[in-house]
Amino acid sequence: MDNYSSISGGSFYLEDNESFIMTDSYITNSTAYLDGGVFYITDQYKHSNIYDEENGEQYVYKLINITADNISKMFPYDGSGMFICMKKYAAVYINNFHGKNYNCGKKVSCSVLALANDSLLLVDDFILKDTNSYSKDGFIIYIYEYLHEDNMYDIVSHSGPKCAIRSMTLTNINMLSDLVSYLFFMEDKG
Repeated sequence: MDNYSSISGGSFYLEDNESFIMTDSYITNSTAYLDGGVFYITDQYKHSNIYDEENGEQYVYKLINITADNISKMFPYDGSGMFICMKKYAAVYINNFHGKNYNCGKKVSCSVLALANDSLLLVDDFILKDTNSYSKDGFIIYIYEYLHEDNMYDIVSHSGPKCAIRSMTLTNINMLSDLVSYLFFMEDKG
């Protein structure tokens, strides 16, 4: 699959779904000009129909046995989430993710997993190898506060994004930035 989006969601742009489950999939050469090189997921409202039994958390989106290879972001400076960008109340469960050959250009904002607002991410078994990044942002995980001017999110009424990764293997991750750079970046809502 070779995909390019001129906005967000290189292969999948998912908004306000009741349920989305994807299993046993291989994605390659997918990118977006802005957010979500493979997946861009946003939900306006919290859902209560899919739960992770161990944690009791709500997961509307499930990605199981997903391989995403040869993902690049060479421009522009804006945008995040080479694999996935989640905003608002997006709740995603990823089980058994494999990725390799991720490349981020110079002066480009790149991250593999990006979460904002009240999004919720649980990952079991995350394997990423053979990457090159010049990004100064959190290359693996970028958790940040996103306030959109059209619909100003009330910063007091939400708890911020949450991410839990139960198993992660990183191999041959090259950070090439001339500035201080991070693999993991988390911004407080305060």
